[in-house]
Amino acid sequence: MGLLWFACWASLTIPLAVQAQTPVGRPAKRWVYDQASRPAGAWRMGQRRATIGAEGGPAQFWMIAGVIILEDGSIVVADNGSSEIRVFDGKGTHLRTFGGAGRGPGEFAGLWSIWLAGGFLVGVDASEETQTFSLAGKHLRTGQPLVSPSGQRMTRAGYFADGTALGYHFEPMTNAPSGESVRSMALYRQDRDQLRSLGRFPGRLIHREGSQQPASVVYGPRARVVVVDTIFCVGYPDTYAFACFTPSGEALFEVTRPGVVGRSVTQEDEETFFHGIDVANPGPRGEEYRQRMRQTTKFSRTLPPYGRMVASNNGDIWVGEFVPADETLGVMNPSPTAPTKWSVYSSAGVWLSDVTLPARFRLMDAGQDFVAGVERDENDVERVAVYELRRR
Repeated sequence: MGLLWFACWASLTIPLAVQAQTPVGRPAKRWVYDQASRPAGAWRMGQRRATIGAEGGPAQFWMIAGVIILEDGSIVVADNGSSEIRVFDGKGTHLRTFGGAGRGPGEFAGLWSIWLAGGFLVGVDASEETQTFSLAGKHLRTGQPLVSPSGQRMTRAGYFADGTALGYHFEPMTNAPSGESVRSMALYRQDRDQLRSLGRFPGRLIHREGSQQPASVVYGPRARVVVVDTIFCVGYPDTYAFACFTPSGEALFEVTRPGVVGRSVTQEDEETFFHGIDVANPGPRGEEYRQRMRQTTKFSRTLPPYGRMVASNNGDIWVGEFVPADETLGVMNPSPTAPTKWSVYSSAGVWLSDVTLPARFRLMDAGQDFVAGVERDENDVERVAVYELRRR
């Protein structure tokens, strides 16, 4: 039932925003890229511009929570382990540090993500409380978590160019039927002091057996949300499709790739997931949980045809192939063991190019002439890497 629901959405036969307060309607444009389609360009990665990572000092990180490249080339790194925001110049020289662990103004109870919002830096902690700073590191204000009208705490998906936030939460399914079904996702935009509903979307595939609580199907389709300057895009990758909207929820365009499908889930994929469970729950105290997960986990039959969506700072949409390590739960930045292929689309839906990123590199930011992310070496030590992006 859930998969048919999404298929209906992909073919534009139902309005997505069931609870929306603004019109949605049909996208003005539908881009269908079949197996004969080719992107407009052939971009590739160039030379390494900067590497930030060293033992001791501000270039040593423990679980990088975000990397942002500013207009002047400065590199902003959010470090979860220290709850600090560290700024380096374009060559990797440390400039300043702010934030820090704690519960006071400008401090984080676990720095979980960082965003560029209307010319300011916004750090988000594990409780979804925010700290806003100027680009120079001056603390400006503390923000409370986004809470839906039904009282559910939301996760921030990003910020529009005007500084307003997009948040989402997965709706409860206590009455989920036995077997597989789809748990919906509700989207809201924080417009000043008001939450504006943008509707309900297919959220994640779940499975329920008997009286057990429903659990997400591992490697099953799950909603992907990205904010790109003045639009947001949502996909539920049962098939290769996503749609983009204005901040008020009006449909703009849809992209579909009918020839792109996910491969079958292998035994190695399943063990990759359980390895992450083992890493996150070590020792005798975690044994019961580890065994229960091995007994109750349900895997999808095939991997989704795409995985993460990343917004570039020049308004492009990067859509990457699905990486099983993304769902290992063991580390914040799981490393793909092989190079990953990303397709880049304009903010109007034009397929601009494909770009292959190296193994053990996790994309965090991209722009007109760069890609930036987190690399992990053979000892799982993290460092920031910035590469040239050559367009042609």
